[in-house]
Amino acid sequence: MSWIEDRFRSALLFTLGALAPLAGMALLLGVGSALLVRVPGWLRLIAWPVGVSFLVLGSTALAACVATFRRPPGRGITEEEAPGLFAVLAQARQAWQGPRQPRVLLAPDAYTAELTGVPAGGIFGWCRYHWHVGVFPMLALSLREFQALVAWETIFWSDLNGWLNLQIKRLASFWYRVLRRETDRAQAGGWQPWAFVVVRWFSRRALLAFQPFLAQSFVQADRTVADAHGAATWGRALCRLAILQPLVKRRVFDRWDLRLETGEGLPEDLHLDALERLRRLPEGAGRLLELALDGYQRESPPLLRLRLQVLGVEPQAPLPPASPAFLELLAGTALAQEVEAAWRARIAEALALQEQERAAAADRFAARTAHLRGTFPDHPDAPAYLCEAFDHAPWHEFDHLLGMYRASRPLDGLGPFLAARRALQRGRDHHAAVEAEEVLRLDPLLAPACHELLAHQLRKRGDEDGADREADRGLRAALLVERIRREREGASLGDPLEPHPFAPPELREILRVCQADPRVGEAHLVCKAVYYATERPVLLLVVRMRGAWLDPLGRRRRAFQCHLQAVCPFPPEATGFVQVVGWADFLRFEGKLRKAEGLIFRR
Repeated sequence: MSWIEDRFRSALLFTLGALAPLAGMALLLGVGSALLVRVPGWLRLIAWPVGVSFLVLGSTALAACVATFRRPPGRGITEEEAPGLFAVLAQARQAWQGPRQPRVLLAPDAYTAELTGVPAGGIFGWCRYHWHVGVFPMLALSLREFQALVAWETIFWSDLNGWLNLQIKRLASFWYRVLRRETDRAQAGGWQPWAFVVVRWFSRRALLAFQPFLAQSFVQADRTVADAHGAATWGRALCRLAILQPLVKRRVFDRWDLRLETGEGLPEDLHLDALERLRRLPEGAGRLLELALDGYQRESPPLLRLRLQVLGVEPQAPLPPASPAFLELLAGTALAQEVEAAWRARIAEALALQEQERAAAADRFAARTAHLRGTFPDHPDAPAYLCEAFDHAPWHEFDHLLGMYRASRPLDGLGPFLAARRALQRGRDHHAAVEAEEVLRLDPLLAPACHELLAHQLRKRGDEDGADREADRGLRAALLVERIRREREGASLGDPLEPHPFAPPELREILRVCQADPRVGEAHLVCKAVYYATERPVLLLVVRMRGAWLDPLGRRRRAFQCHLQAVCPFPPEATGFVQVVGWADFLRFEGKLRKAEGLIFRR
């Protein structure tokens, strides 16, 4: 890419990230002003100030909602508390002209050392830089590798990049945080006004435009670090960071959980025990790195395979360092004891939460026992009741309930999954393996939990390699489950549609619901085209509502759609959605519905 092309692309990205939202607000104000011109003169004296104030205040409120962000989590530390760590950070800043005087935050549970630029004033504000230093990289990396990691972060935000380059990175960080925060709000189920929906939509598309620029910046920073610290050193650091999160979970946290389960208690020095565990290279480290290269590790560095190819380094699991950076930067300081105290507090908090959940589950089980008497296993709450019975009912009673459930729902994977857990408790490993195969055949959504169950049992018996293999299968299954769920989050007339695979007798109950409600004028049942788990179809019931022309705001249609979604009996092996439309939408998609041949009822 030539210098002119690079500057032209940078100007376009800056315009997209900074000027486009401002232009949208100006357009909104202009449209509102144009509408106010048509107001009669005697109302204009009131309408103009009110309308302009509303538009200005709305735009200001929208900007204020996305302008401020909290700093990264962590405990702020001073140079007197960790002189070695501050010396490494200061050396990198002086060598690469990094941000001046960023605040240092020590995070006991983080898996990277990251220099973050938190936007302080929104789109046209400035960055408040923080060093978000995790403890686990210092436990797993050597001092030279940790210095390379710090140098990479400093180079990425260095003043040597130029003003426009830094502004584009700052805008990318800004819109990433907007997308993450608004997505978290949507997943929490809170009320989402239209402004946040628009912001989330724009931030997602802005980040797609920023991705090629960020990938080029990653590669340029990698080359600079390789020239200063060596390509082999930086390549080893990237590979260690790629396998760090699952390695800590399997070798440290799972081992501590097992000690608590067997009554041994936690080790006396947690950080020394973690160092000892991470110094042992697991036999499955190569498989962990392959998972990271294929994108199965969320905590691994982005674009890992591409960056290793640019460095000319072969991806291989490196041997653990003889002297981790933690020993030279934090060992012997009061911060090491604080990190250990934080870990113990988190473990105690998790145990207390488990006890609360267990007590709440026991109360729910007692209440459901009286509520489901005589209706199990046909009651809709039967799966939740069976799971609670595994922990709270006597074993002979649970075995009876499990037999009834499996006889009533032979295609449900929950029955074989609980049967596998019961077999492992009895020491019948072969029977548990057979039930696990049945779970994987019937319900791929339970595959991660099934592999984790088998891995835990193997780890209890001392078979670390076998447990790692099961955990690796669980990671791959978890990514597949995430893709399956993403495809099944919803269905609408805008999705690719195809005929449904069910025979008329299987749709008798759906047809009965449509016939019983006089508001249903016409009903089409179609299938959304999916790529994963095609044996579990996604159905869409499209209903033309009678009298929809009396509902210009669509409130009655939405209420009717929620009612049908709650009462419509879709087949158990399918995921079903309902969409109620009026005449306009129905005529728009009539050809698409006719092609899918989904008409099941017409009044």
